Amino acid sequence: MSEEIGIHEWELIALFGEHTSREYGDDWFDSDSVYEFTDTNKTHITFAIHPIHKDVRITLSSNEVTIYDWQSQALKDIRFIEEKERSIIELLISERDRITVRLKPTILIEHETKRDEN
Repeated sequence: MSEEIGIHEWELIALFGEHTSREYGDDWFDSDSVYEFTDTNKTHITFAIHPIHKDVRITLSSNEVTIYDWQSQALKDIRFIEEKERSIIELLISERDRITVRLKPTILIEHETKRDEN
């Protein structure tokens, strides 16, 4: 089995509230779980995770129109970062790529790619 991810179920619940669906296993770690959040601008984010496989899908929509849909399998890690005024989910795609997701004060998704030093 691969190394466990850094994020825990209680951290996702603290950020999103309870999951909206769960399939497969009895435990969170070997299940597909979906979390949803809508901000004051009616922007809606869906965050689906299968922790044991490090699989994630993020869908962002506004007025029921999908404006962003990203998914990945076998991420390097998924972390929860709690800062003074906000909480962030960090998805480590590779040594060079990462995505951060913030829900408040408004939903924000940032994709960073480090440049090669050469």
